[in-house]
Amino acid sequence: MIHDFNTTFMKKLFFATLPFLIFSCSEKSNDSSNSLKLTKSADATYSLSVIDTIMVDSGEEIIYMDSNKSRTDFSDDGKWYYNYNRKEHAIEVVDLEKAKLEKKLYLEKEGPNGTGPVEMIDFNDNGQFLIFNEKSAKVYDSNSGNIKLLKLKDFDREEEYSNLSNNFGELNDDGNIYYSLYQKEAGEPLGITKINFNDNTLFKKSIEDLDAIKAYRIRFNKMAVYPSLSFNKIGNKILLSNQTINELFVYDLEMKLSKHFTYQSDITIDQRTKPSKNEADSKEEFDHIRKSRPLDAIFGPMQFDPIRKQYYRLSLAQGKNENNFHKVLTVFDEKFNQLLETDRVEYNGILNNCFVRDGKIYTIENINDEMAFVVLKIQEI
Repeated sequence: MIHDFNTTFMKKLFFATLPFLIFSCSEKSNDSSNSLKLTKSADATYSLSVIDTIMVDSGEEIIYMDSNKSRTDFSDDGKWYYNYNRKEHAIEVVDLEKAKLEKKLYLEKEGPNGTGPVEMIDFNDNGQFLIFNEKSAKVYDSNSGNIKLLKLKDFDREEEYSNLSNNFGELNDDGNIYYSLYQKEAGEPLGITKINFNDNTLFKKSIEDLDAIKAYRIRFNKMAVYPSLSFNKIGNKILLSNQTINELFVYDLEMKLSKHFTYQSDITIDQRTKPSKNEADSKEEFDHIRKSRPLDAIFGPMQFDPIRKQYYRLSLAQGKNENNFHKVLTVFDEKFNQLLETDRVEYNGILNNCFVRDGKIYTIENINDEMAFVVLKIQEI
C-alpha cells in the first residue's frame, strides 16, 4: 500500500510540492503555573513562533531518527520519549527533562520473547509496552534488567483480527487492554476496537461517517493512496480526525457514545478537493491521478494542553476564494468547540513528534543527524 504520508511525516506529513507543517504530537505537561486560557476577542491576536532550540545529548551513541511515528512514543507523565531503532532492534529511551539519551532497551527478534517485525510501539505508565504487527500484539515488561514477554495475542487464522490498524493505538495502564481502529480495507476505517488480553476478546464499535475519507482514496490492483487518520486517547475519550475534512470524531469509552463535530474556518477551505477518479484502469493512470491529486487542504490532529484545558490543531489549506495557502493554528475548548484561529505561524519546518509542557510545544527534529527539541510558543501579539 502507498499511504499519503508514511515516508516523511511522522507518519510524516510532507509533500515536496506543498511545503507545509502539520501539528501531530503527544500532549504532555508537568507544570501548572500557567493556566491562562487562549480566548477570542476583538483585541486579541495570536501567533505561533520558535523561541528556542535544545540539542539532545546522546553521548557516544547515535539516535536513530525514525520517520514513522507509529514506532515512537511519549510517556504519559511527559518525562520519556521512546524511539525504535530498527538497525539495532532496540528502543532508545530519551529523558525529556534532561534532553539526554538515558538507555537502550535491546529486543529479541526470534525465540520465546521475540517481537517479530515492529510496526507500532506504545508504552504505558507502568513500564509495560506493546509491540504490534499484522500477525500479533505482544505486551512486554521493561522494569527488570531483561525484557520479558507478558501477554500475546496471535492474529493468525482469526479473520476478525485481519482488519485491525497497525499504525496507532494505546495500551492501558494495567497492560490488559489495547485500543485501536478497524477498517473494511485500507483507507476505509469503520470504528474503534478494544482487545482484552485477559479474556482474549475483541470488541468493535462502528462510528458513523468515519469512512467518508474513502472518497479521497485512489486504487489500482493492490496499490492504494489514501489520507491518514489520527488517533489520540485523552482520558476516557478517543479522538479521531483526518487530513481531508475539517471535522472530529470523539468516542467516550465510559458512555460508549460517539460524537461527530464539523467546523468552519474563516481563513481556509474546509474540505480537500476530491481526486478526479478513485479507481484507476492502469498503473500509468494510477500514477497520474496520484501525482495530480489536489492537496489543497491538510488538517492536523487535535492535541490537548492539560494546563490550559484546551486543544490545538495546526493545518495547512488553501484560502477561501483565493489560491494562496495558509498555515493555521486553531484552538478548541475542552468540549471541542472552536474558539479561535490564526495564520500568524512563524515556523517553516514540520511539526513531527512533539509534546506540550508549560504551555509550549516541543517538537523533535533532526538537525545535522542529531536529535533536537525546537520549542514553539503561542503568544498574544
